[in-house]
Amino acid sequence: MELKPGGADIPVTKDNREEFVQLFIDFAFRKQCEAQLASLKKGFERMVDIPMLKSLLDPAELEEAVCGERKLNFEELRDTAIYANGFTPDCPMMKWFWDIVLNEWDDAQRR
Repeated sequence: MELKPGGADIPVTKDNREEFVQLFIDFAFRKQCEAQLASLKKGFERMVDIPMLKSLLDPAELEEAVCGERKLNFEELRDTAIYANGFTPDCPMMKWFWDIVLNEWDDAQRR
C-alpha cells in the first residue's frame, strides 16, 4: 500500500497511521526539497574538489568541521551568555532555565 501525504486516494486509519507519518516525513524533509538540494550539491561540487576533500577528511571529521562538536558545552554557554530585555544571570527565570538545561535535560534535548 502506498500512502500519499495530503492525497485522498487512501484514507489514513489507525492501522496505517505510522506508515503515513513516515511517508509524510520523507516527503516533507526529502522529496519536497530534492531539487534545491541537488542545486546546492552541484554548486558545492563546483567550488570544492570532492576527491581531495575525501582524501583529507574522513566522514566523521568532515561532519565535525561542518556541524561542530557533537558534545555541546552548556556550562560555557551559560557562563558567556549575554542577557537582554531586563534578564540577568541572577534573575529567577534564568536560574530556573539553566537548572533545567544543565540538570534535567539529556544531550538530545539540549541540542
